[in-house]
Amino acid sequence: MEEFRIMWKRYDDKFECIIGYLTYDENWEFSYDEEGYEIASKIGFVTFPEFPDTTQTYQSETLFKTFANRIRNSERLTEPEKIEMLKLTNGILATDNISITTNPTKERRKTYGTN
Repeated sequence: MEEFRIMWKRYDDKFECIIGYLTYDENWEFSYDEEGYEIASKIGFVTFPEFPDTTQTYQSETLFKTFANRIRNSERLTEPEKIEMLKLTNGILATDNISITTNPTKERRKTYGTN
């Protein structure tokens, strides 16, 4: 299973937190991190349009558009290739403050900093 953390960084400072988790195990799943979302939503984060319900776990056979749009030519790649591209690029776009990182710890350690 592949596991990624979805990170959000506030524009005006270095505050960063985990807002969700993206996993792949023959299907993709996305869910918000309840605590991270709660904190981030108070200081500027707005839910992704593709995932409006913060209590739901979303599932798909292919990478969700919200994240596929972060990979150049993603429509031409297999799911394993998309995973590798997310690992290489962290899904970073110059136009927003979201990054997709691998979860290096066995525990889902949360670092929220201070706001």
